[in-house]
Amino acid sequence: MATLPHRDEPRRGSRIYLPPGQPVQAKPALRPAEARPSRIQRMTFIFGVSTMLWLGIAALVVAL
Repeated sequence: MATLPHRDEPRRGSRIYLPPGQPVQAKPALRPAEARPSRIQRMTFIFGVSTMLWLGIAALVVAL
């Protein structure tokens, strides 16, 4: 089965050049302590929690 001629060029996305025959180094696994939520996720979570808190207070006021 014929294959296209191979050129040792990096792909456009990553500029890392690996010479042929070199083992690929795997990235170290991300530890849970380093996996932080993004800013928008944190703001959305705080908004949701405060909304639930205010709805709970309003439900108590209506019930009493």
